[in-house]
Parts: sequence; C-alpha cells; structure tokens
Amino acid sequence: MKKFLLSLLLLSPLTLYAQLSGSGYYRIQNSKTERYFVMVDDTAWVVATASTQDVNTGAFKLVKPFEEYVATNPASICYLSKHSNTEYNISGQGLDLYARVQSYLSFRQRSNGTYTISGQGTAGGVTLAKYLTDSSWRGDSAPVKTAERNLDDYAYWWIRPINDKYYFGFKPEFKASMDGADSLYYTSMYASFPFVVNDNVKAYYISEVSNGYAKVRELTSAAPGVTPLFVECKGATASENKVTLALSTSAKATSNKLKGVYFCNDVEAYTEHRNVTAYNPNTMRVLGRAADGRLAFVKSSSLTYIPANSCYLPVPVGSPDVIYVVKSIPDGIEVVKASETKAKQRGVYSLGGQRLGDSIEGLQKGIYIVDGRKTVVK
Repeated sequence: MKKFLLSLLLLSPLTLYAQLSGSGYYRIQNSKTERYFVMVDDTAWVVATASTQDVNTGAFKLVKPFEEYVATNPASICYLSKHSNTEYNISGQGLDLYARVQSYLSFRQRSNGTYTISGQGTAGGVTLAKYLTDSSWRGDSAPVKTAERNLDDYAYWWIRPINDKYYFGFKPEFKASMDGADSLYYTSMYASFPFVVNDNVKAYYISEVSNGYAKVRELTSAAPGVTPLFVECKGATASENKVTLALSTSAKATSNKLKGVYFCNDVEAYTEHRNVTAYNPNTMRVLGRAADGRLAFVKSSSLTYIPANSCYLPVPVGSPDVIYVVKSIPDGIEVVKASETKAKQRGVYSLGGQRLGDSIEGLQKGIYIVDGRKTVVK
C-alpha cells in the first residue's frame, strides 16, 4: 500500500488535468476569465505589416457562460489536428488556420495543466511570434488579444475535450407540430462536424419543394458535417439534447435543398471581419412555426441577416409566405365548391398563413389552405 501511495505521489501533476491527447474535438477556455473561443469569421492569424508587427485575431471572440452561450454553439468546437509534439492546426465552422496562413499554433503545457498558445507569421521580412490572451475586459464577451512577452494569467488556457461535462447539445428555438404529429422542439443547424442522433435528437433535411410544401427526409443514424439541416428535440434545454460528435459518417443528405450559413459577424473590432448573409424575404424562408402551430419554412418580418450556424430554404420570387414541412407532398390540389363544407375542419388559412375561419363559406374564388391541404375555391 505504501509503495502504491508513493507511486501516486510521483505521478506528474499534468495527469490530474485534461490535456491535449492528439487530434480531436476540443474547446479552448481562458483560465482567468473562463471565457471560451468561438469562431466568427474565416480570416485570421495574419501579420498585418512589418511596422505594426501584430497578429490578426479578429476571427475569434471569447464568450461565457458555458450553458447559455457555449454548450449549444457549434462555433465553440475546435478540431485540433496534431502536426508535431507542440504544433496543431485549428479548424471548424468554415475556418482552417493552416489553409489560410500556412502556419500552426504552438500549444505548450505548464505545470498546472494550462497551456500557452502562440501563433507565428511573417510580413516584410519580419517573423513574429505572438501569444494569445484574454483581458480584464468585463462582461460575457471579449475580443482575443495578443502579447509578445510578460505573460500573466490572461495568457493561460484550458484545453477541454468534448465530454459529458463540456458537452455539445441543441437549444430549441420553438415548439411546433410536424405533419400533424405532436408538438416537439425544433431548431436549424449548420455545423462543420458530424454527430450521432439518439432517442432525444433527430436530424432532418429537405429533399423537395413543391406546391407550398417542403418534403422532409430523416437522417436515421448520424448527421454528416457541412450539411444544413434542422433537428427535432424532446427536451427544452441543451443538457437534455446532448449528442456525440463523430469524426466521420456514411450518412448523406442527397439533393438537400437547404443552404447553410456559418457566420453572422456584423459588428467586430476589425472591420475586415464583417461577414454576414443578408436575409431576402423574397427568396428565403427560415424554419419556424406557422400560425396554425405547424412546422414550416416561413417569411420573417424581423431578420436582417441569416443567423450564424443555421440554414435557410431558397425559394423563387412569388413563393408562399408559409411552406409547410411534410413527409410526403400531396399529389394534387383538391377542388371544391364554395357551398361545400367539410366536417371537422381544423381551419382555413390564406397562402400567407393568415387564419380566415373554420369554413370556406363566403370566401372569394382563389387558393386557400384547408385542413393543411391546398384547396381551390370556385
């Protein structure tokens, strides 16, 4: 027993801390402020000029707290690819450091388990090494800073492997009913990494759009990376909707009609990092809840830009304001006379989603949505 205890005492202190263990998914957290890296653009780490001698870090910002801003954010997931004992490439959410600047980051571990992270670049014949730091900037969000020397606590980082404590989970945007089923929670998603679906999380994409309907397809075992999709969740919080990240998957989203957006970086310290996709209500529909409570891609009255790490449905000009998500698109349009009514109707709606009542009695000639079906009133 004494020998066993002695052997424990002789173990390196580094074994007590989470550390880099080769290529994989990680989060990077500052040891002083507890803020985490998130990727907000795909341009980074270049030395501006020889006179300024600085490294541009505007593609990252730092955020906290974990449960609210980090656990559900795919831009907080960094894939670190090992190049040497201390050098790693960092990639994820549309950013690939080495592809941009042909330079790796140096991760060097300290005795307490934290790391220093430095980047190197060359301009005007001058090669510079800068350490990444946080600052005393108060609040939940801050820019990444750099320093050449005199490192302090703000320059030390924890490397957090993705696990049950530092998990990734989905935070639903709203509750809706898909194709007449019970109401569940939904949110859109665009991530660079694949993930495994489970009993609490299902993944879908849109394979066809016609006659005001969007045909849905389910990814039954895993969701591939770099694939715009939306997820269905049983729980209302991210901790209820955890998923396992995968390195690769054979799943495919064939003929996916959705388009993904990685970045929505509108106001940043560096103007060259402004990276947005403007929302066009004439040609875009976003995942939402129709007036009748059904899941649909709808025209937004509030969006200026497509949110980061999400997706939208491109549509032709003149498309309906509401495009219902269904498992199969109806074969045709039902034609009825204005004098006819149907028993147990659930409501009559305009093509724009406005509820008009429970009966088609008195309606002008035209096309309406009756009990979820497009109907011509003559």
